[in-house]
Amino acid sequence: MTTRTNSMENQKPNYTLEKIKAFADSDAESLRLILNSLVQSSRQNLELFRQHLQQCDEQALTELAHKMLPLFKQLEAREVVTLLSQLEEGRLTRLERESLSRNAIVQIEALLSTLVAEQSLED
Repeated sequence: MTTRTNSMENQKPNYTLEKIKAFADSDAESLRLILNSLVQSSRQNLELFRQHLQQCDEQALTELAHKMLPLFKQLEAREVVTLLSQLEEGRLTRLERESLSRNAIVQIEALLSTLVAEQSLED
């Protein structure tokens, strides 16, 4: 089982590829293509996320969190899912939204870097 845990000794993000492997029918090439696409689209979304955060566009952040959430649910990336879920709800103060958004960016970047390294993906 391809699962990452987050403990004091291991600071890699929690995630699993099991659902995506099942979707790819355990075909290594299909899995690689799916993961490459996932990384590229997530990086594009992160750039938009940063722009919306800088512009204090609460509605756009909420909508983008909603858009990004299913992917990270598929990866079972619990920390990211929790952050995006809270942002998706949208009932936050400006400071809470900023803090959660910045934390989500850090968590997503770490997850993407880990995926690229561990799965030998295009960077």
